[in-house]
Amino acid sequence: MSQINIVGAGLSGLSFAIKARVGGENVTLFDKSAPPSISSGLCANVISINKRSADFLKSLGILERLEDSSRTSFHEIVVNDSDGIGRVCFSSKVLQEDYLGFVIEADALRHAMLEQAKSIGIQIFWQHPFALELLKCDLLVAADGPNSAAREALGIKTFQYPYAQSANVCVVEATRPIEGTAFQWFGKEGPLALLPLSEAGRYAVIWSSPKDFGIQPEYYFENEINRRTREDLGKLSILTKRLSFPLQQKHALKYFIDGVALIGDSAHTIHPLAGQGGNLGFADAEVLADEISLSKIEGLSLPNKRILRRYQRKRRLEAVTFGLTMEAFYRSCGSQNPGVQLVRSLGMNYVQENDHLKRIAMSIAASGFC
Repeated sequence: MSQINIVGAGLSGLSFAIKARVGGENVTLFDKSAPPSISSGLCANVISINKRSADFLKSLGILERLEDSSRTSFHEIVVNDSDGIGRVCFSSKVLQEDYLGFVIEADALRHAMLEQAKSIGIQIFWQHPFALELLKCDLLVAADGPNSAAREALGIKTFQYPYAQSANVCVVEATRPIEGTAFQWFGKEGPLALLPLSEAGRYAVIWSSPKDFGIQPEYYFENEINRRTREDLGKLSILTKRLSFPLQQKHALKYFIDGVALIGDSAHTIHPLAGQGGNLGFADAEVLADEISLSKIEGLSLPNKRILRRYQRKRRLEAVTFGLTMEAFYRSCGSQNPGVQLVRSLGMNYVQENDHLKRIAMSIAASGFC
């Protein structure tokens, strides 16, 4: 049994800890924050997970711990071109699946993970930031976010740059909702997503925009959302306080050094326009835990570099590919060039008429590139 220390009790760190513990490893979690409390009432802090992540969380016994009120499935995604005539609809029917993914309240998901971790005897030390003494183990897993203290202290360099955008989030209520459907509008004002919540007619809004909505009154933001969505869902009314945070892309140049592995946002952050950041983190956790389990069959033990090298090979390619893909979407969808806008609209309409291309796009969204 290997001793594994994990820095960061967020979604990636917790999912890896649970998977590794079920696999027979001795894991201990450390987090710089105080123990979290689950929020009450409406919350715009949600995470969109694909079919692959849902299956992973089911295998860990986490999804069944969630209340129905904190999760909702969606079976369609409607994508619109705000600056043109493009429109494409992705449906789970094309993949012969019941759903494409779930929208889950992030606090509720983390709480469910903490309960599952407690039930299988994982010890968590709160208010315990990264320190070099934590390296006294067979493997240290850094899962402490995009500004990872562990990554910085260990000298793992990153390639990064900020977007000239901030993500603006809130919850709205629609007068003409469409059940089980997520929406996205692309255009020069930045991607706008509406994700369905469990209570009928309510959506989490994520608008990644170059506009500084933080200095504008609520009615202005509400009017802008309604203008942008063209009343596709009727009138939208804001129900919660708006939150805003700056966006950036960041990738670690390597995902491991001797006795240390990076997962989740510690290894990579990408633009949220396709909601893949959380899915990449869960895939990191699953693959790393699987490689550790496989190593036992091969007679390898931590911190054998072969284990970590295989993890890096499997995960870095997908993360970088998604990062580049999101960058291409960001550049093309934010362009004000009429030619680019025309090509974008025509391309979306072409995909709408081509079930084969739809199937490929949905398969990647549901299961990743690997």
